[in-house]
This record gives sequence, structure tokens and C-alpha cells, in this order.
Amino acid sequence: MTATPATRAAGVAGNPFLERVAHAYPRLTPVERKVADVLLQAPLEFARTPMAVIGDRAGASAPSIMRFCRALGHTGLTDLKQALVASLGRHDTAVLFHLPPPRPRGGAGDLLDHAAAAVHRLRAHLDGAPLADAVAVLARAPRIDCLAAYQLGLAALYARDALLRQGLAARAPAMPAAAAAREAAPPAAGLFFCQGMPDAAMLDAIGHYIGDGFGAVVVSDVALAPFVPASARLVLGSAAAPADGAGALLAHCLMTDLLLAGLRAPPRAAPG
Repeated sequence: MTATPATRAAGVAGNPFLERVAHAYPRLTPVERKVADVLLQAPLEFARTPMAVIGDRAGASAPSIMRFCRALGHTGLTDLKQALVASLGRHDTAVLFHLPPPRPRGGAGDLLDHAAAAVHRLRAHLDGAPLADAVAVLARAPRIDCLAAYQLGLAALYARDALLRQGLAARAPAMPAAAAAREAAPPAAGLFFCQGMPDAAMLDAIGHYIGDGFGAVVVSDVALAPFVPASARLVLGSAAAPADGAGALLAHCLMTDLLLAGLRAPPRAAPG
């Protein structure tokens, strides 16, 4: 079904990326509008769909899809998808979890709502394969380097201190992550905390730990695959965190505690 102006307006409110697509819609070519319709009808699915499938759904060729991306100011489909995923994670709480209805900020109830939401989301990781994979990556490393960007630097420090208290070798290298990663000797595993899409320095660092170290565990608030490589991924889910970032910090610290619980647990006996 082709998106009408009404359905486009209803679905994009509050998301700057989708609003930009809707505003550009009148000046797009007919074929480019068909690509825009596919995106606006299911933005998250669009981000996960290969170009060939998008072309089949929109009746558009690969060059037409590339022209659509450039019309929106992007160098190509991957660049557009990266911006789309980051925008969905930051502006659409329905991507992975619905928060309680918004209310005046600053009260104790607001803080508790975000804490409860973080705990609820993390329950999905208990006994899950992604958590087990992440624990396995960290368990085989002689040291764990905890890295973060922006306001999540405190999450990296929390993880380092928690690991050290458990008698594990850990550090929190100073950013930029790329420079810190290249100092890693002996090899270590990287534990990365991301809010939105990581910058180029952190992407470089993640690749360094995967290629030259013991792997990289990426903890993020939005789904970053396939744009960001990782040995193991842990997606916390988007949350409309308070302006000071406390909600995001709490979720990342709680995930650290889950990882520590997994590292403390005795290994399971092999079946048979």
C-alpha cells in the first residue's frame, strides 16, 4: 500500500529523519517516491533490508535507490541506513520498548520510571544467547578494556572498577578510543558502551579489538547491526532518558552487573 500524505504525517511526527523524508517527498521523482514509501511504511524494517529487496518492493533500480539517498543528503544506502537507525533509537521509543507516558520532568517519580524501564528491558537478556556470547568473549581474555564515548564515560569507569573488584584485569583507557586501543598490550577484549551510532574513532577501536585482540563486546541502546562489527552485541533498547543521561547510564551499568554475574557463574558441564 502506498503511503498517503496523511499516513506519512501521522508516522513521522517527532522524528527529524523521517520528517526530513516527508518534507523532501514533493520534490522526489516518481520512482524515488516509491522508495520513500517503503521507508516511511516500516522504517526499522527498511534499515534491515538489503538493497535488492528494497528495489523489488519499490519497483526501483539500484541507481534509483542511490539517487534517492543522495536527494536526502547521503552518500549512499549504508550512510542513509546508519542515520535512520540512529534517529529511530533516539526519537522513537517504540523501536524496542515503550516507556511510561511522559510527565513533568525532574520529580522522583520520573527517575523511578526510568529505573523501572531499564530493569524491565534487561530482563529480556537473562539466560539469553547474546549475553552468554558476551560473557564467553570476556571470559577468555587476559584483560578487559572498558571504553565509551560522550556521556557514557562513567559507564566504562563503573565497569572497570566492578571487574577489578572481582579480581579481573581491567582498565578504562582514555578516549579517543582508537589511540587507546592501539596501546593494548598484551591483547585484551574490548567492552564498548555506545549511545546511538559510535563515531569513527570508536568504530576503529572496535575493529582493532576484533582483529588484533580477544574480541569486542558492544553494549548499545539501539540495534547497530550490520553497521557496527562486534564479537557479541547487547542491545538495551531505546529510552527517553532524562536530559542529564542518567537513564542511559543506569541501563549500561546494570548490563555490566549482568555480565559480571555471568563471569562469576561456574561453567556449565558439557552435555552427554
